[in-house]
Amino acid sequence: MEIQTRISSFAELGSRLPKLINDNLLHEVAQANPWFTVSETTRALQSWSALLTTENLTTWTNRYKLNSVKSPGRVLVIMAGNIPLVGFQDFLFVPIAWHRCNGKLS
Repeated sequence: MEIQTRISSFAELGSRLPKLINDNLLHEVAQANPWFTVSETTRALQSWSALLTTENLTTWTNRYKLNSVKSPGRVLVIMAGNIPLVGFQDFLFVPIAWHRCNGKLS
């Protein structure tokens, strides 16, 4: 998969994140995990939505030779779970660099 395809996929995700800002869903999340307050989860979704644009992702990835990976590796990512979407950045780095992510949620 070419870098532009990966960028487009994450940019599409960024455009869909605002649709997840739903009071009912956010209250369910907050009840399941008190660390995930409605306001902080909303802020995290809005922040990632603003960051995940084609322009931002292209500017970031142009600094690296990401199409030069010969064969994808597997990367274990152990994600913290006390802040909404705190592990997303760690997850994002892995597929953008053309590797497979094995994630472990805390």
